[in-house]
Amino acid sequence: MKLAEALLLRSDQQKKLASMKQRINANVLVQEGDTPSEDPNELMQQVFALTHETQGLILQIHRTNAQAKLGDGRLLLELLMQRDELAERHKIITGAIASTHREPDRYSARNQMAKSDTRR
Repeated sequence: MKLAEALLLRSDQQKKLASMKQRINANVLVQEGDTPSEDPNELMQQVFALTHETQGLILQIHRTNAQAKLGDGRLLLELLMQRDELAERHKIITGAIASTHREPDRYSARNQMAKSDTRR
């Protein structure tokens, strides 16, 4: 199996896992006397099997990434790690920027005095 095929298969499996998790959550809670539309235990067994299969596929993908070399001699894994580092930096920066747009959680001395006046 080629790397691109494995990546597509992994993506499909992850979407299927998300869907199955939602189906489990929708079927574990039913009113007394009702029966769920799907057996949650059976769904969980299917999820466990698919999770095991997906983990094997991810291992193959990681092995390929660790062995594949680019034209300049670097490993594909190095490039992917660099991408992940840059993505994490981006998240930190955008989080910091988003934090500048919320209302401060500060009280002035005047606010505290007003609160103490209302308690009297």
